[in-house]
Amino acid sequence: MINNILKVYDEDLARGSLAQASISGDKPVSVGKTGGALTVNVFAIGDVVLSENVGVSIKHGDTKDGGFSEYFAITLEAGASFKDGDLMGSFTISEDAKAYMVADVTSNEANSGQIRVTLGYLAR
Repeated sequence: MINNILKVYDEDLARGSLAQASISGDKPVSVGKTGGALTVNVFAIGDVVLSENVGVSIKHGDTKDGGFSEYFAITLEAGASFKDGDLMGSFTISEDAKAYMVADVTSNEANSGQIRVTLGYLAR
């Protein structure tokens, strides 16, 4: 189990190219009642080079239909580079999280590569 990251299949909070200004998660994902057993992980898809900062804003809400508010943010610093599959950032979801989450990513056309913001299981 050491150095393994357990990924949730097909439940991305956001996914797309970093060479655009923004990426919006279009499908809210259920995270409710997980008792602090999930993380939000940010992975590189292909080689990623950050010439400018990237902001990952995680929002949560009580229903799938909207009313999302900021829960936390991850900043990926300019000057970093990642290889395909590298973990770029992570945040543990606490027990006080609301039932659903989405992510918005702000980037810059100077950045290259793709990003995947997804859930992961914490080993117990």
